[in-house]
This record gives sequence, structure tokens and C-alpha cells, in this order.
Amino acid sequence: MEEDPIPSSEPLDLNTIQRQVRELEEIIESCRQDDASELSPSDSDDLIRNCGLLLQSRVEQIVSECSDVGLLEDQEFEAYVGRFEQELNSVEAESTKVSNGIEDLIRTHGEDFNRLGTDLAQLKCSLDFVEEKDLEKAKLGADVDYHKCGKDLLDPMNVNADKFELLELENQIEKNNIILKSLQDLECTLKWLDNTEQIEDAVTGLKVIAFEGNCVRLSLRTYIPKLEDLFSPKKVGDATEPSEVNHELLIELLEGTMGLRNVEEIFIAVVCNKSARQNSSMHHEATSGKK
Repeated sequence: MEEDPIPSSEPLDLNTIQRQVRELEEIIESCRQDDASELSPSDSDDLIRNCGLLLQSRVEQIVSECSDVGLLEDQEFEAYVGRFEQELNSVEAESTKVSNGIEDLIRTHGEDFNRLGTDLAQLKCSLDFVEEKDLEKAKLGADVDYHKCGKDLLDPMNVNADKFELLELENQIEKNNIILKSLQDLECTLKWLDNTEQIEDAVTGLKVIAFEGNCVRLSLRTYIPKLEDLFSPKKVGDATEPSEVNHELLIELLEGTMGLRNVEEIFIAVVCNKSARQNSSMHHEATSGKK
């Protein structure tokens, strides 16, 4: 909740500052409750299940399109397995890097949150001290005669000092609001990173390449042998490296939840058309060579 700024020409209101402090305490308590709560297991399971079904369907499609892979020799098959193992190690290294980044963000989040709580507690003590001074001054003003004491209880220096102290308290509240906003943004970032790590752990072989808003882009690399390597009478040791085909999946989530709104594959049409043209060209060359 945003408060209207207090004009500099008007005296600062101690009650307004105390109300803003109470609102800050409520926001901090709400953030602590959000941190204590966990994501719904059903939402996470649904997202992982949908991603698994999508990956399974793509793998089955790739396997059906490349059924001739079963004709490869043992050494060629081991070469494919080695390439997949290298990709898996790369994904695991990236996952470790992301995990370390999440730990750093969590530590920074905790330190900033504790610092904000400490600053807010000091601010409350200062407000209580100012309120106590105002009460004592009011009692003295009711019991003491100004002319007999010879002391000016309304000395402009004292009034200016109180205004300056209230101004410092207001500035501190603004700083705490800025820190709180940065902590809330950091909390959103942590939730995204945590969800990203869950997807990568649940579906091995997928790599998260970007996420913006409610959309997550995943990359999947597959290896498909070339037709000339499968049908040419070359030795196993002379086989060329397998072709790499990159697939990208765009997953859109519901606003503020882990629910799945839409899943689509991008750039796959370009890849399929290019592969079809290459196969047609190689087939034509092979036919011409036989003639």
C-alpha cells in the first residue's frame, strides 16, 4: 500500500510514520509466511507429468522416424551412447551452476531480510523515544509557568530539532520500502529458478535456455545418423559423426501458478523441411550414381 507523500511545508505527523511502520511490519510478516509455505505438490507433479508426457511423445516420434538406428553396429551404437553421456554431463554441470546461484541468492535474501528487520526495530525504538519526549514535554507545559521558569519550551531550535529527527525517520522508512521491494523481486526470481531446477531434474536431457514472464523455453538435442552412413558399405571405423538436431519447446504457465497453459514446439518445421530436402537430394545422387 502506497502512502501519499507529505508536503515539506506541513509539519511531519508522528502518527503517520507509526502507521507506515506498522504496515511495513505486516508486509514483512506476510513475506515470512510466504517463505515458510511450500509450493503445492499437486501443481509441481502436474507440471512434471505434462513435461514428461511431452518429452515421451517427442522421443517416440524421433525413434519412429529413425528406426534404422537399430541396424547400427555395436561400435557405432557405443559412439551414440558416448555422445549422450557427454550431453548429460554438460546438463549436470549447468544444473550445479544454477544450484550454486540459487544458494547465493537465498543467502543474500536472508541477510537483507534480517537487516530490514533490524532497521525496522531501531526505527520503532526511535519513534517510541520521540513519543515519550512529546508526552513529557506536554506534562511540563501544563504544570510549569513559562514566565517563572524563564525557559522557552517552544524554543525554535528545539522544534527544528524534532522536525529534523522526524525527517530522518521518514527517510529511513523510504529506504526500508526500497529494500522491501528489492526483496520481493528477489523472491520472485528465486521461485523461477527453483521451478527451473525442478523441471531440469525431473526431465533429464532438457536444458532451460530462457524464461520471460510466464513462458519457459527448453532446448532438446537429438542425434540422427546420416543416410549415407547407414547404407554405404563403409567400415564401422570410417563412419562419420552423427547429425545433431536441436529442438526448442515453449511452455506457457498460468499467471502466478505452476499450471500449464500451452506447450508448442518452435523451429521444428524448419528442421524437418531441411532434413527432407537433404534426404531427397542424397537419394537422387545415389540413384544417378547407380545409372
